[in-house]
Amino acid sequence: MRSAAHHYPQTPNYGDFTEIEFIGEKNETIDVLFAGTLSQSFSIAGNRDGLDDDRRKLSIEICNLLDRVNPRWFVWESVPIVLSVDDGKEFKHIIGKMAESGYSVACRILDAQFTRTCDHPLAVPQRRRVFVVGHFGDD
Repeated sequence: MRSAAHHYPQTPNYGDFTEIEFIGEKNETIDVLFAGTLSQSFSIAGNRDGLDDDRRKLSIEICNLLDRVNPRWFVWESVPIVLSVDDGKEFKHIIGKMAESGYSVACRILDAQFTRTCDHPLAVPQRRRVFVVGHFGDD
């Protein structure tokens, strides 16, 4: 399996995102942070353990990263089932952490099955994905 560095050689790799304190130069502002977390803890293909699954913690780690690096915008994507795990409490918890960090958020379920393009031939088409977009502040 080839690494992200192979497919995106111009993109810097800052290592384990759970340990990143800042990105780029100290006090540099990040315009957009894009994150997708493992979905097995939410999806039907997994056990749907939600909060009890260690992989679920990565969703909360994204929220912690937002606190540490404060991008102006962020995009987080996951599987639609995240909306209904534990009667929606999971999703409410994640969105609540984003709001506590100072972000206004909006979310949509989008059909992403036609993601393959000439520029991204290895993109994996997904029928439906949840996208959460956040902006720092209340706009």
